[in-house]
Amino acid sequence: MANNSKLHILVTFALEPDLIEQIKAVDPQRIEISVLGQDQRQLLRGYRYPSERERAAVAEGLQGAFAEADIVFGFWGAELHKAFTGEGSITDVAPHLKWIQLTSAGADRLLDSGFIEGGVTVTTVSGLHATPIGEYVLCQMLMFAKGASKFIRAQQKHEWVRYMPQELLGKTVGIVGMGHIGEEVARLAKAFGCRVIATRRSVTEPHSAGYADELMPS
Repeated sequence: MANNSKLHILVTFALEPDLIEQIKAVDPQRIEISVLGQDQRQLLRGYRYPSERERAAVAEGLQGAFAEADIVFGFWGAELHKAFTGEGSITDVAPHLKWIQLTSAGADRLLDSGFIEGGVTVTTVSGLHATPIGEYVLCQMLMFAKGASKFIRAQQKHEWVRYMPQELLGKTVGIVGMGHIGEEVARLAKAFGCRVIATRRSVTEPHSAGYADELMPS
C-alpha cells in the first residue's frame, strides 16, 4: 500500500470518541475510521434474536463495510460469523482486509471463517483482561464473604440488620487454569491472605507457579 493511500479501519463495537481520535492521531491524513451502528452491533453480539429480514439487512450492510476495510477492530460473535457464511471467498467479501484485531483473548471463532486461510493477520488481546476480570473475581469473593447482598437489601429498606460476615484471610482459593487471568486472581487472593491452589494445562508446560501455593496439572 502506498504511503499516501487511505487506511480504512472498521470498528465493530462501541468505542469511546476520545479513543477513536487517538487512533486517528497516529496518521490523521491517512486513517479513516467507521463504526458499526448500534442496531448492527446489538444484532451481531446476540443481544436479541434477529428475524431473517434483519439478519439479511445486517449481512448486506457488512458486505459494504468490509468491502472498504483494511483493518477490522472489535469482537467476532456468532451473528457476525453467520453473516459471512456462504458469502463467497475472503477476497470477494473483504478484498482489502489485511488485519483483524480482536478484543478477545482467543480467536477460536475465526478458525473456520476463511480469514486466516485467506492470509489475513489476526491478533488478540491475550492478557489484557487479567486486571478487570481479576478485580471482578475478588469483588465477588468479598461480596460473598461480607454478605453484601444482606446489607444492600437492608440499606434499601432502611433497616439495621446485625449479621456475622466472614474474612478472606486464611481461606483456600481454587483456580482452574493458571493463565493471565488465573495468575492475577492468585496474586490478588494472596494479597488478602488466601491460600491458593491452581491447576494448569499440563505438567510439562513451561510456566512459573507464580503466586500459587500449590500448582498441579489438570
